[in-house]
Amino acid sequence: MFSVDLILMDIDLGSDVDGTQVAQQILDYKDIPVVFLSSHTESEVVEKTEKITSYGYVVKNSGIVVLDASIKMALKLFYEKNEHKLKELALQESEKRFHELFERAPLGYQSLDSDGRFLAVNPAWLETLGYNYEEVIGKWFGDFLAPEYAHVFRERFPLFIARGHIHSEFYMLHKNGNKVYIVFDGRIGHNVDGSFKQTHCILKDETDRKQSESALYKSEQFFKSALDGLSSHIAIVDDAGEIVITNRAYRDFAESNGTLPVAVSEGVNYLAVCDAVQGDESDDADVFARGVRDVLSGKSQFFEMEYPCHSADEQRWFVGRVTPFISEGSRLVVIAHENITEREKNKKSLKNIQWMLSKKEENKKRYTPEYGDLTELNKNGLIFSSLGKDLLMHISSEYLDLLETSSAVYEKNGDYALGLFSSGWCQMMDTGSRKLCNTDNNKEALGCGKWLCHESCWHDASLKSIKSGQPVDVECSGGLRLYAVPVHANGEIIGAINFGYGNPPEDDIKLQKLSDQYHIPVEELRKKRDEYQARPQYIIDYAKKRIRFTATHIGNLVERKQMEMALKASNEEFEAINEELTMAMEEMEATNEELLSTNQSLQRAEKALGDSEEKYRSIFASMTEIVVLHELVYDDDGNPSNYRIIDCNSAFTRILGIKREDAVGRLATDVYGSDSAPYLDKYARVAMTGEPFSLVTSYQPMNKHFEIHVAGSAKNMFVTVTTDITKYKQAEKEIQKQLTEKETLLREVHHRVKNNIANVANLLSLQVNSTNNPEVKEALQDAESRVQSMSILYEKLLVSKDLREISMKNYIEDLIRSLNDVFVDKDNITIDTQILDFNINSKKAITIGIIINELLTNAFKYAFKNRDKGTVFVSIEKNESMVTIIIQDNGIGIDEKIMENISSGFGLTIVKMLVEQLEGTYSIANENGTKSLVQFEI
Repeated sequence: MFSVDLILMDIDLGSDVDGTQVAQQILDYKDIPVVFLSSHTESEVVEKTEKITSYGYVVKNSGIVVLDASIKMALKLFYEKNEHKLKELALQESEKRFHELFERAPLGYQSLDSDGRFLAVNPAWLETLGYNYEEVIGKWFGDFLAPEYAHVFRERFPLFIARGHIHSEFYMLHKNGNKVYIVFDGRIGHNVDGSFKQTHCILKDETDRKQSESALYKSEQFFKSALDGLSSHIAIVDDAGEIVITNRAYRDFAESNGTLPVAVSEGVNYLAVCDAVQGDESDDADVFARGVRDVLSGKSQFFEMEYPCHSADEQRWFVGRVTPFISEGSRLVVIAHENITEREKNKKSLKNIQWMLSKKEENKKRYTPEYGDLTELNKNGLIFSSLGKDLLMHISSEYLDLLETSSAVYEKNGDYALGLFSSGWCQMMDTGSRKLCNTDNNKEALGCGKWLCHESCWHDASLKSIKSGQPVDVECSGGLRLYAVPVHANGEIIGAINFGYGNPPEDDIKLQKLSDQYHIPVEELRKKRDEYQARPQYIIDYAKKRIRFTATHIGNLVERKQMEMALKASNEEFEAINEELTMAMEEMEATNEELLSTNQSLQRAEKALGDSEEKYRSIFASMTEIVVLHELVYDDDGNPSNYRIIDCNSAFTRILGIKREDAVGRLATDVYGSDSAPYLDKYARVAMTGEPFSLVTSYQPMNKHFEIHVAGSAKNMFVTVTTDITKYKQAEKEIQKQLTEKETLLREVHHRVKNNIANVANLLSLQVNSTNNPEVKEALQDAESRVQSMSILYEKLLVSKDLREISMKNYIEDLIRSLNDVFVDKDNITIDTQILDFNINSKKAITIGIIINELLTNAFKYAFKNRDKGTVFVSIEKNESMVTIIIQDNGIGIDEKIMENISSGFGLTIVKMLVEQLEGTYSIANENGTKSLVQFEI
């Protein structure tokens, strides 16, 4: 048995049988790629075949390369069409499943437009409130709310759109007039450009829960445990101002401030304590007391106030909120004090750096030192010549604008590719230390050792980073700090980039020391120090992150520049044969355009299905917290042995899938089906000591990760509050997936490049065999050998585990064999090789391959004229970082004009240019033939 992957069909099948009709019958029976092979070139014949199949049309006698390329392209087009078809079917099935889930969902769903009017509701929503679809769509949402909530919705709906999410509870009106208490979770859906599209909201009828809340709050243990789990300082006060209850955070804060427990316990009059406050805080206490009284009397429904509450050791700020708490028989208020010190400090830090936004344009004006531009000494530096001063300044501004200090970009040999000074302090110190050199010559000043700022910047920071290959963070001689990172390109370090950061010294002794070293008066140092705007640590950390990115960006730009130069040289070689390849390439381009058009059409369909799927997925996206109250259980010896679940909220069942009646009152080992109670030792310590505890764990049956906060309540009691943190774990998996996809894409790119180069080489080989002109044949052979050297490199990369390096021995030996195949008339030439096996960077490998190709080609063509036979010796050695390549023949020797550089062929010109790119040396001599010597470091 065998399977057919592709049919190659002639149009004329004999006996007046039309191949196109046969192909149509085959395709009606089975979807398979059909490529027509015919001697017909009439447009009407080609158009007739295209109406049947679009996999290809090959004219007979086109050659094996064109036929092979057409078959591969047809198979690739067929496989990609099938793959897209399978994806489309999967998306359609997914959309169908989510649509059914939307229609059958047990929770109500609604979607609103930007004006708050209904776009969609599901059957569960209609069933909950008793309306039909036509009575809802297009209506304003506030019309379905209880009257006291309509204005709240009007005010808060824009806030919901701005924040992107909401959780709320309120009363809605059933069609029969009854109030329905709704728990509401929603988020905003956006268009591709980020603009508002619609809301997605899930509604749940919690009327029964609301009616039973009063009974639930009577459970003092549960209420106190939940209250103690809050970080805010909570006190509940009755209408007389007396404290009914406080939470642990309230009591702990009072105790930490030296207040006796009796002063904040139940029965103490909160308002009386406020009225008794004296000193600087008395005014704030009076204002807050009035706010409490307003809420207690019903004059106000809410009161909030921010106020300072500094201690001897720390400056602190709090916000106090007062809200009504209606209880049977009396009116209570909840007073919550929240520590907002960190927020105030952040506001202060943000205020301190407002100048970064207001003076952005000023930061673009760079200071030019009075001693001149040091980059003028950089003649042939790789970084400077590849990017130029303007581009380096633009790239460096990404991090330097954050600091306004100084920055320098160095070549590997220490030459300046860029030097910038943004702050008065760095300008002053650099100018002062430059004057210590007592010379107008910048080159002499850089080498004198007295230019203190240069010494720190280069020797202490950047040079160490280049040698170690790691970031370096050192103290600067000018009173700040220096941070330097290496710049990599083509797998090696080509330089370093650094910046200064930190604040000038505050200590007068240090200022005096700097004054003595730099010969700058202390008064000037103090003045510049006071003018400097301090940066918060997170700005410095972000600037370090940006400079590491900048170093990578510079390396990538250098690599791209080198690649552009190499491609430019290759393009100039290929221009001579482009005209002969045009007809074959046009046919391939037509097929590629058809493939691209098909892909774009399928991608649009795939995106539409993906958007539909995302719509239904987003409906059910929500996150809740699990709150559970436990009681510790002891064994006969008085040691904790288990714990019992006393109560739990609805999220416990919704997330863990365990019914409330199967959990409350039972031991943990029975509920979770384990031999021992989970985290018993940690929970027991919290229950016995009252000290809170947190941990991160996973729940394997649901493939979720949770963060659990544990707090003690009454004796032997503890409460757990659990939060879902799964999305962070999913993000890690997504990053790993993207890295794998990028690796696969890179190999695919190398594969396509190899195939294209191979096609070019095959076409050149055909041209060599089809011409009798010796000069044309020789030119085509030269071009073929150069293309083969690149083809072999990509072939090696495809089988290599590491795309960045290949084996020198395998690559060069395959290259030599390829040259023998090209120069088939040189069978009388023997090649001896002595090649050390070591790995080399793939970018350098192609340069080395072209050099060896040119030198061997010269030997084949010129060394053994008028001789029956000859030998060429190829040697490649590596001593530490130095690579030596020797190619020597025993032929007639090289022309003396070439030896005297009077005349040089195109091949040797290429060799000299490529050796310069390797920063190596090249020499040629007559030694019983011709000997070429190339040396360079890796």
